Amino acid sequence: MAGDGDRLRRALEALPADDPEAERARAALSPTRLGVLLPLSGRSAPIGKQLEAALDVLAGRRGEDHPEGPAGPTLTVRDAGTAPAAVAALRAMKREDVTAAIGVFDHTVAAEAAAAARAEGLPLIMLTLSDAAVEGDAGTWRALHTPKLVGRTAAALLVDRGATRAVVLRPEGAYGEAHGAWFRAAWRGAGRRALDEVTWAPGKADWGRLAKRVAGLSPDAIFLPAAPADVAQAVRHLAAAGVWVRGKTKRFAREKGVHEVWLVGTPEWYDPRLAEAGARYLEGALVPVPWAAELRQGAPLAQQVQAAAGRRATAFDAVLADALHAATVAHRAGRPLEAVRYDEGATAGLDFGQRDALTALFVVEVGGGGFRPAE
Repeated sequence: MAGDGDRLRRALEALPADDPEAERARAALSPTRLGVLLPLSGRSAPIGKQLEAALDVLAGRRGEDHPEGPAGPTLTVRDAGTAPAAVAALRAMKREDVTAAIGVFDHTVAAEAAAAARAEGLPLIMLTLSDAAVEGDAGTWRALHTPKLVGRTAAALLVDRGATRAVVLRPEGAYGEAHGAWFRAAWRGAGRRALDEVTWAPGKADWGRLAKRVAGLSPDAIFLPAAPADVAQAVRHLAAAGVWVRGKTKRFAREKGVHEVWLVGTPEWYDPRLAEAGARYLEGALVPVPWAAELRQGAPLAQQVQAAAGRRATAFDAVLADALHAATVAHRAGRPLEAVRYDEGATAGLDFGQRDALTALFVVEVGGGGFRPAE
């Protein structure tokens, strides 16, 4: 009741100004005001504008004409398409008494955004692959499916399934190298020693030769951190070389010349076009994901984004939504963000007790021309 809130405020005013409990209670009673920094200009503008169109539903906000009235935090949205824009936005948000900020940054913006947030003393959750969020002083967090998390998850999946000899089949370059390095570290950390690596120069892959080389290594597992277009080519040529994906049970146990392997990809594989195009060859392939519409946790968000923005939801929607809710929960409870773990949303959970807040991924598998929860 409104009267209860008024009485509580009067009681707090009578307490010493420096009383820690009173300070937390005052913060909880104040409106939740969150900053959102999106790349609304520059090369990442399409992602930023997609997210902006769905912000109300991601934050749990309702329109003024909703029968229950508006809900959710007040959002201050600014462009962060360039480093100067992000820095200026963070400084302005601090002046406007924003409780915390959540930003989507590419590697050209992340470092300066992190430095600015720390200088202003503004808690910042960064959706970025850059290490800038987790380096330096506290006060910033990263919440995204990094190569470290993906590589470790892929290795754990294969170890759990009893694989003992793996091949990392990857493109040359930073993306492939990072995923491969984290996979190797986790694989060997689990006591597995049999590991080979087969690479190709982007745009210059000789798929037939690569597939024969992999077949000659006789692996029982393959980690393939590559873009969907390359994956579609790779699995077809692997099949032609006698290497097929195995599922829960072997499909070709009685066929000579067929070698079945566990196949694990990356979150980029979570694309209906890949599942449809490579259905025959990818059946049973495992895909670690931060979010999926086929999962119980992900289905509501998928429906809400489709209804509000007329498009498929993405991992960015899911992580942004959970970050917004976590920051709201922290403020309303009068708790610092680092004391919060939020596991009631679309992802597997965000734990702000550590700088890499997204600590686990879900796993789906390719099946029937689409995706389904992995068993």
